[in-house]
Amino acid sequence: MPLIRIQINVDIEPIRLSQLASDMTRKASVWLDKPKAYVQIIIESSVHVFFAGTAEPSAFVEVSSLGFSAQTPDEISLALCTWLSTELSIPQDRVFIHFFDLPREHWGWNGKTFG
Repeated sequence: MPLIRIQINVDIEPIRLSQLASDMTRKASVWLDKPKAYVQIIIESSVHVFFAGTAEPSAFVEVSSLGFSAQTPDEISLALCTWLSTELSIPQDRVFIHFFDLPREHWGWNGKTFG
């Protein structure tokens, strides 16, 4: 916990994916006020994402966490859209973000839950 999963229909080289994941790990740690050691980032490129009937650059992002104490979903949404636009040239109006504020007992790690 937390998890940020980014699915994009843009092709990205593996080395660039690693750089982006590292950058996103640092940002997520700050946004969600969680240690980097617990942050998981999944970036899937070249996914068949269609938005408004086209395959132009687009992204779907899931943000799951045990609370959003550091910044609100509104602030994280703006930061994620800005990052996707800057780093991957994905227009902000072609990004959907789904936020999940999970109960502690619904998140497992290391053979137990956080509940």
